[in-house]
Amino acid sequence: MARRLGLDFELVHGRAESLPFPSESFEFVHAYSVMEHVDDPLACFREAHRVLVPGGGFFFSTTSALCPRQGEIRGFVLSPWYPRKLQRRILDWAGRERPWLIGYTDSPAFQWFRHRWVKHSLYTAGFRVVVDRWTMRKQERDGWRGLTIRAAAENRCLRFAGDLAMPGMEYLATK
Repeated sequence: MARRLGLDFELVHGRAESLPFPSESFEFVHAYSVMEHVDDPLACFREAHRVLVPGGGFFFSTTSALCPRQGEIRGFVLSPWYPRKLQRRILDWAGRERPWLIGYTDSPAFQWFRHRWVKHSLYTAGFRVVVDRWTMRKQERDGWRGLTIRAAAENRCLRFAGDLAMPGMEYLATK
């Protein structure tokens, strides 16, 4: 792909729990649909913090335990609400018997996050400022959609309703 686009970059293999980079080497870390696949999310948060320069940002988008709709385990309605052991059994079964249900991956999504835990863990990892999707986006749109986003950003009940309706979650954490 790099050749076709005329780009020059290095592809580095690693694990999010132990990034192969020196401390304070990046201004921005982006993890889109990564956190739900890792073994130790808190270790990932600590690693993101470690490799960021002071003032650097860590943006990630991941699964939510609140929203019953999701795309990680196709065909299993309400799967974020299943007991953890049942989730693991379904993933193991799908990996063996129906791999298309989990996108043919060897490491399917098995982490389902709760907002309170995410915020607490990001602060524990050392981040100074933590902002969720509603706060990040409250100035980005006009009209009814913008009004809805601003209302969710400012009202706990509406934010909860939005989190139930919207699959996934997004956060920006600053070192």
